[in-house]
Amino acid sequence: MPQPISHKAWFITGASKGFGYVWTEAALARGDRVELRGFGAFSVKHRPARTGRNPRTGAHVSVDQKSVPFFKTGKEMRERLNKTQ
Repeated sequence: MPQPISHKAWFITGASKGFGYVWTEAALARGDRVELRGFGAFSVKHRPARTGRNPRTGAHVSVDQKSVPFFKTGKEMRERLNKTQ
């Protein structure tokens, strides 16, 4: 019996084949921007270290710096999503 494909894997595979781009985690790991014309762009945002708070105890906790993925929709996609019917 074949294993079900996760939505994320399907989306990434489908988007990369459909738009002619090859999706690689290595591109984002290098800090590159991956753009899918008419759809949007993936990039990496760098969050600085900060002092957080444990919501249960109220204790202050240091949070290390980190890099997080960021997606910005393209103009065409925004227009299609916001078009009035």
